[in-house]
Formats: sequence, structure tokens, C-alpha cells
Amino acid sequence: YVPFRARFAPGVTTGADLLEAVQEQHAASSAHEGLALAEIARLCCPGWPAVDWFDTVVHQDVEHVEDLGFRGLGATTETIYPHQEPLREWKCQAFVADGGRRLTVEIVTFEAWREQADEVLAEVAACVEELVGRPGDVLRL
Repeated sequence: YVPFRARFAPGVTTGADLLEAVQEQHAASSAHEGLALAEIARLCCPGWPAVDWFDTVVHQDVEHVEDLGFRGLGATTETIYPHQEPLREWKCQAFVADGGRRLTVEIVTFEAWREQADEVLAEVAACVEELVGRPGDVLRL
């Protein structure tokens, strides 16, 4: 998946309108998927502060797996960081399961930012609930 900026177009009032507009803009921007975020900021956002640390790597992850079975034996997986978390970063990831009937969203960051991550995750969950659960309602942005 490639990140892109979406513009809130006039006339977009419902969740369904927003999702359709974002899908159209994403398709239209696909020719520019090779641009780095620094290039996008320089070319499209002249007022964006010039920094050299701002970039990202985006990839399509596989389905979320926490346990593995092998010939009747079980195993669990866990990520352990043996040293203090070196990067000041956020990772927001979403996993679709059960044929699209279940969505797991998680935010991974370092422990010192847990409170902010919990707040952001709650906001993301509320947005997803509104977009998926009430797509015809006027957005409460």
C-alpha cells in the first residue's frame, strides 16, 4: 500500500461519499507511487518544514498470526526487543480477517507514548465505526 494525501472535496458529506472520493483520488495518484515523502512535501506542500528525518516504509503485511500449529504441537510468537527502543516512531497497522468481516487495528510505538497511542487508537476506532457502521450518515468531522 502506498500513502497518499486525500483532499476533502466539496459535496462529501457521508462516509460513503468520503470512501468513494478517497478511492478515486488514490487511483488517480497511482502514477506517482514512486515519490518519497520528502519529494511530495517539496513539490506539493511548499509551506511544509524542511526536515531530513521524515520518511516512511509501507508494505502490505500478512494476516496477523500469534500462534502456529505443527502436527498437533502448538507454538506462540512474540516480538521481544532486548535493548531500549531506539526509534521514536509510530506504526499503525490493520489486519483484515474472516473474509473481511473482522478488522484489527493496532498502534505500535514505544512505551513512553502509550497514553497518546491509546487516544489515537480510540479516535481511529471511532472513525472506522462511523465509516463502516453508518456509511450513509452525515460525517461528524
